[in-house]
Amino acid sequence: MPESYIRTLRWSVMLTAPAAVLMVALCGAFGGSKGLIGSLLGVALVTIFFGISVLAVGAAARVSQQAMMITAIITFLVKILVLAVLVDRFAGTSAFNSKLFGFTAIVCILAWSASQAITSAKAKVMYVEPASGPSSASPALAENATGGDAEVAPDADSAPAGAGMTYVEPDGKR
Repeated sequence: MPESYIRTLRWSVMLTAPAAVLMVALCGAFGGSKGLIGSLLGVALVTIFFGISVLAVGAAARVSQQAMMITAIITFLVKILVLAVLVDRFAGTSAFNSKLFGFTAIVCILAWSASQAITSAKAKVMYVEPASGPSSASPALAENATGGDAEVAPDADSAPAGAGMTYVEPDGKR
């Protein structure tokens, strides 16, 4: 798994765990034993579902970015179908408090998703892999960007803010 993915996973677990503990304590206090059972089942559902995603997408990340995206979409759809079956199956149960189960699951899902979004947004991940050298830059890209036959080379000192690139003429002058 890429390091940024592991870091996002670690922060998601660390920020979701307190929310899960808080929900179990609150549901146990307000709902009694059935509230406690419902809350524990909600935490278990979220843990299992996100665990499946982490394992599946992590394995696919070793293959390619495309495989990772396809795996994420497929696991999402399968989990939605499984959740629909579970909700239908336990709709009238009296073994646990289904409202506290749902409330705990929603809180844990929101905590996990928010921590993933925040951690991913703060991560400095390259969106485009850099070329091995200036000669490997696309001549068509350089021609379109400069209006002539120029190569593209990285230069942080003379690039406009946020651009990270400057254009170099074929003779090497800027």
